[in-house]
Amino acid sequence: MRFLVVAVVVVTGCKKPAPVVDAGVVVKAPSKCSTFATCSSECDQGRGESCASAAVRAFAGMGTSRDLAAGWALEAKGCELGHLPSCARLGLATSADAGMSSATALRRATEGLPAKCAENDSDACDYAHRLGLDGGFGHRAAELFAGACDAGVAESCNRLGVALFDAEWSAADPLAGAAALQRACDLGLAGACATLGIHALQGRGMEIDEPKGRSLLKRAGQLSADAGAL
Repeated sequence: MRFLVVAVVVVTGCKKPAPVVDAGVVVKAPSKCSTFATCSSECDQGRGESCASAAVRAFAGMGTSRDLAAGWALEAKGCELGHLPSCARLGLATSADAGMSSATALRRATEGLPAKCAENDSDACDYAHRLGLDGGFGHRAAELFAGACDAGVAESCNRLGVALFDAEWSAADPLAGAAALQRACDLGLAGACATLGIHALQGRGMEIDEPKGRSLLKRAGQLSADAGAL
């Protein structure tokens, strides 16, 4: 089964993420570019992860005109540079036309993700699970994202929270998901505040709490404005 990839934009501040300690191994969370211009420049310099970050912004029209073709071209370049999550997204996409066939991208992802997961790369484990590869990759992704969240990496708390709400790796756990999203919000991640605020307003996995929901959405707006996204 193939899926349409939906880009989700998360605005972060400029703080450097903390290192992740897992089973005695220190895994340094990668620094992320914060604007389309910066991401595109780093992509041109050969950084695959920045190509992917630029692609997200092209898909969403953040800091540039919304351009799906440009977004997929950036994902293809990221894949060519060895960024395997970009390969996985191209392989799963139903609408990508970026000069690289979905079959080629999918093959690269399938061949490379398990080894990267074994190196404690949480995104690699996550995408190996999404591709349906055998090896308990969903369980390992949950462990790594939880460890990174405990170490104060806001993006990992957000990813963990979303997965727990959506039962991506195991059974849904909205209570734990809300806690992870709240931690990401407290760490300054606007997208996490917005997601949790919407859940509170809609009563998803919790009682409807309009004051909390409005407060979280206000906080998301403030963080986005502080980051220069508005």
